Parts: sequence; C-alpha cells; structure tokens
Amino acid sequence: MRRTYARLAASLITVVVVAGACADEEEGGDTGATTAEGSTAEGTGTTAAAGSATTTAGGGGAGGGGRLDAVKEADELTCGSRSDLPGFAETNADGEFEGFDVDFCRAMAAGLLGDAEKATLVDVSTDDRLIALAAGDFDVLTRNTTLTASRDGAEGAMFLQPNYYDGQRMMVAADADISTLEDMDGATICVA
Repeated sequence: MRRTYARLAASLITVVVVAGACADEEEGGDTGATTAEGSTAEGTGTTAAAGSATTTAGGGGAGGGGRLDAVKEADELTCGSRSDLPGFAETNADGEFEGFDVDFCRAMAAGLLGDAEKATLVDVSTDDRLIALAAGDFDVLTRNTTLTASRDGAEGAMFLQPNYYDGQRMMVAADADISTLEDMDGATICVA
C-alpha cells in the first residue's frame, strides 16, 4: 500500500509543481483568480482533471512563496472533498473519509509531507467547491470536477491531466441476448 501511495504521490507532485509554476506571475503581475461571483482571490491558480479531479490552489507571485510553501510550513494538506459519493469520497461508520478521491489527498500528503496521515479532508458542496478553493478554505480540491468551458475560463481553473475517465455503458445479465445498444430497443432500464 505504501508503494502505491509513493507512486501516486510522485505523479501528483509533478502535476502540483507544474501547476504552481504555470500559476506564478512575473513580479508585479496580477496573481488573483476571478471566482464565479466576480470577486478576486489573491494568489490562487487552479488545476483540475476531467471525471474525478484533483484541483490545486497555487501561485502567489514571484515573491509570494505560493501554496506549496504554505502547505509545507503548516505541515498539513487540507483537501476539499465530498462525504457522500460512494467509491470516491464518503464517510464510513466511524465518520472517517474513504475512497478514490480521499486516497489522492493522502498520496499527496505522503509525497509532500512524508506522511499520508497529514491529510485533512473538508466536506465541500458542488456549488461551493471552486469558490472555496479560490478563497483558500483548503489547499487542494480532490473531488469529482469535470472540465467544462466555463471552468476552463471564467472560473479561473486550469485543467491538466485527467485522473479518472468516466464513461457510459450498459450492464445486462450474462445470459441476456443483448450485445448492442440497438438490442435494448423497447427495454426498461435503470439509470444510476
């Protein structure tokens, strides 16, 4: 398990470093990111991926140190996530976060701070996730966030490499005589 976290952490650190470098402005430049409400959050750059996303707040200008330095100084990585998406991020019977997106946060904490347990998860709603990231409510957004034209522009988010590809498929009983979408014509289906 540690080896998996280490490999994942190395990949994510590369993304975070590249994103931070891309977010930094030359000295004297505007380092703010505009939120959906039109307000500006100082020193915030964002990256995300399609499907389930990892989105980071970075930047801070040439002399500002940036988000990475702040995380290292705090010796804690806070991640915005969900608590109600089975398999990706949910709270278990003990009230602890678990799932795919949660593991990404822990892998980044392991890579950046040497300890996966230095990850703290913050529950954030769909409507508030990018605004909360820009406001600095957490360091990294590790919850499902899909690339859209508005997020790649107006939201100030910069989407990089996907960490999860979502797709649509039909699942039928193994003994069903269905092998194409056309074979389902007239069938009653369940959408989950």
